[in-house]
Amino acid sequence: MVLYMTTDILRGEQKVYGPSKLLMVKIYTLQTSRLNSKNPQKKYKIAIIGAGASGLFASTLLGKNHLVTLYEKNNKVGKKLLATGNGRCNITNQNISLCNFYSHSNIEQITPLLENFHYKKCKEFFQNLGVEFVHNDKRRVYPMSQSASSVVDALEYEALRNNVTINLNSKIEKIAFDGLAYTIEDQRYDKLIIATG
Repeated sequence: MVLYMTTDILRGEQKVYGPSKLLMVKIYTLQTSRLNSKNPQKKYKIAIIGAGASGLFASTLLGKNHLVTLYEKNNKVGKKLLATGNGRCNITNQNISLCNFYSHSNIEQITPLLENFHYKKCKEFFQNLGVEFVHNDKRRVYPMSQSASSVVDALEYEALRNNVTINLNSKIEKIAFDGLAYTIEDQRYDKLIIATG
């Protein structure tokens, strides 16, 4: 299974996606909950390529029950996340709904994602990491610290707390699949998530 991730819909803003971008919108609860509940006794070895918002988020969820390795081409995680919201990190929007999402593709694919990770779940997730929210008059949500680094630090800390291995300065240029497992840098993985934006 290869899972592509993006974080654009979590912000509740209108976006235009072509068919290839829509394929990347299979995120969070549907896939990660299936991995976590398929066989609760089995620990999958999972590779995540990209330690931006989506990759860090997935690693915090999957690291609780599986052996996760996160690959990042930069020298630190969440580099682009640090620039969001003019450095304040626009985490989400209080008004996440389908009416705020635009696509030329099948929008019904988005519905279960928004139902499974609505604003209250997002807020609860980040509160459990110690990140409190504030919002502006447009209902955009930021960390109370008004600093993107507090979000990146909280996600990275949670990933490490869940024994996620983080490989920085690791630009992945080759992935082999033999029908059973993925090979990346001489390591074999049962599952692969590509979270490169």
